[in-house]
Amino acid sequence: MLPCQPPLLHAAVFALAVLQALASDTFIAAVYEHAVILPDATYQPVSPDDALALMNKNMDVLEGPIREAAQQGAHIIVTPEDGIYGWRFTRETIYPYLEDIPDPAVNWIPCTDPTRFAPAPVQERLSCLARNNSIYVVANIGDKKPCNSSDPGCPNDGRYQYNTNVVFDPEGKLVARYHKYNLFRGETQFNYPKEPEAVTFETPFGKFGIFTCFDILFHEPAVVLVSELQVDTVLFPTAWMNVLPFLTAVEFHSAWAMGMGVNLLSANTHNIISAMTGSGLFTPEGPAAYHYDSGTEEGCLLLAELSARPRLSPTYPPAVNWSSYATSIKKFPGGKDTFSGTVRRDVFTFSELRQKAGNYTVCQGDLCCHLIYRMLNKSEDEVYVLGAFDGLHGSLIKYHWQVTGFVGAGVGCICLHPQPSQNSCPFLHNENFSCSQIQLLIVESLLVFCLSVPFPSQICTLLKCKSTDLNTCGKPVETAQTKFEMFSLSGTFGTNYVFPEVLYSGVQLAPGEFEVLRDGRLKSKHGTSKPLVTATLFGRLYEKDPPHPLRPSP
Repeated sequence: MLPCQPPLLHAAVFALAVLQALASDTFIAAVYEHAVILPDATYQPVSPDDALALMNKNMDVLEGPIREAAQQGAHIIVTPEDGIYGWRFTRETIYPYLEDIPDPAVNWIPCTDPTRFAPAPVQERLSCLARNNSIYVVANIGDKKPCNSSDPGCPNDGRYQYNTNVVFDPEGKLVARYHKYNLFRGETQFNYPKEPEAVTFETPFGKFGIFTCFDILFHEPAVVLVSELQVDTVLFPTAWMNVLPFLTAVEFHSAWAMGMGVNLLSANTHNIISAMTGSGLFTPEGPAAYHYDSGTEEGCLLLAELSARPRLSPTYPPAVNWSSYATSIKKFPGGKDTFSGTVRRDVFTFSELRQKAGNYTVCQGDLCCHLIYRMLNKSEDEVYVLGAFDGLHGSLIKYHWQVTGFVGAGVGCICLHPQPSQNSCPFLHNENFSCSQIQLLIVESLLVFCLSVPFPSQICTLLKCKSTDLNTCGKPVETAQTKFEMFSLSGTFGTNYVFPEVLYSGVQLAPGEFEVLRDGRLKSKHGTSKPLVTATLFGRLYEKDPPHPLRPSP
């Protein structure tokens, strides 16, 4: 385990814990970025004993940071999505790793009553880790639920399988269970829940909600938990693959916490080959602690003291009218010479920032983005642009499946699990599904299935291009040399859900170095301390989301 931050002083932690027990105005949170021990790739299920052996290897690793976090006074620790068994599964091969996870209403402590339900050694061990260390433990495992023909949605194998988060309290009691609603990359080993679950639980240090990875990009359950159920802190196990320039883990997750006004405890898996790294303890004011490491294969434990009820904090940011400033001014003269460029598959309208300082406006659709800036040391071999995007964000996502079915080219349909008695494709059938959204490629008997899962977005960005060739604007870039004395970015957003991002060279955040004004301007405070990669306002228009093409119709 990488010691990625200095340990908290034990005497101070003890004194703090005593005060917190009385006041509960703050709490100490921990997340662990785990380099998961992965299973061997196989198309045949392993034995239950072999599955448990792998899961125990990962829990052996997790036991260390859980104990260390507790010793440093942490009240809760979050571990990553897929952190106990990894990935590389089909529906059949993940089955030996699954357990039946009961409703928390049963009031169960697996550590002290392991035989009350069907054997659940993973839940028992997680419960004991929480109980023995007097800490809330958050983990991601797989749930299985039997069903039969009386349920029209029951899969052919007679069971539902869910990507599931569990929470055990300091006594080891199961207090929360959440089934992931927005599955990424198809996650064909799992089923979609029939309805989104808004899972919350109360603690002495605030109200908590929980969801998983891809959920953060959608309205349900993420926005519901914050806007309607008023949680203080969100628990967020994730297996997040970094996507520059706007969707690296630390960048977007910090921006989401700021935009939504809650704490977000984000624990990512650590796998460099899959571009997975980036965890943090994020608050409405910015990151309290974060970690990004694309150079080693080490795990990392983060701890920080957070406000238990941030909305009551005197430092809680004021409400923002995201379009107030941008709609009150005339368009700036700069930005008349525009060109189109792509960020992944999204077509932006860009304008090059030709001078060291200036005022620019760029528009696309209903969105106009305004920028005032002054560079400190513009490098001659670097180009920056102001960009605007108003449309369906979401590049084609590649899905990798073993070819077990056929391509129904005549009907424009794909069957991964065809029913022999029917000339139909039940797995992908949905009246809202457009077969124009798919592309196919056969490579070495592996089906690479690309599916767009778009979502309406409005984006204003000050962005560094990959090179001086304007055709590279929007391509991934991690490093820069140019610092800014100041910048002010705003847009005529048609949504209240806007997430402010500032990313420095080396995929580093800028805590305390920028602010969001009440009128919707994202401004640097005293110039950038490091070269700037991007400053972005990422808006989401949830009410315009199209139906998910893979989720069954209700």
